[in-house]
Amino acid sequence: GRTILHGARSSIGSDEASLLLNAGASVNAVDRNGLTPLHLAVSCHGYVDLIPLLALLVSAGADVNATNANGSTPLHLAALHGNILASEYLIGAGADMARLDLGGGGLLHYAACSPYAFLPPFPSGSIWTNLDVNARDKKGRSPIHWAAMGMHNWANLEVMLEAGADTNARDHQGR
Repeated sequence: GRTILHGARSSIGSDEASLLLNAGASVNAVDRNGLTPLHLAVSCHGYVDLIPLLALLVSAGADVNATNANGSTPLHLAALHGNILASEYLIGAGADMARLDLGGGGLLHYAACSPYAFLPPFPSGSIWTNLDVNARDKKGRSPIHWAAMGMHNWANLEVMLEAGADTNARDHQGR
């Protein structure tokens, strides 16, 4: 089950979370899906003032590279939910941009299927240029495959195409 701290996602802010942490709430408690309070916090889109909450959780020892039952990290979920500021905060706090989920999906895979415009242009020398826009998951799908299967966010797709995504890429099933 979920703890009250897991509710930091939408119903409590950093002040309430601080009270819970000071009272002994576990910052790395997991629910039945392996989600930590940090996973859930980055999944919200505009409900709370997120950066102070993330800073509080991280300073209390939240694992920025914790994985849920699918191997997704808080950074993956921040990208999926279009939380650019949360993603940048997590990267600054040590989140591994190269970490893959259990199916081989990486940060760009999650960003590609986000319903929100997430990806910034990839200017030369930015942290994003180190990511492979043609990386394949375990089924041979690239981020643009995920974009086609996801919410069809053309803004994210356009950024990946400008960064050199292969429009003729085929997965292991020839699609």
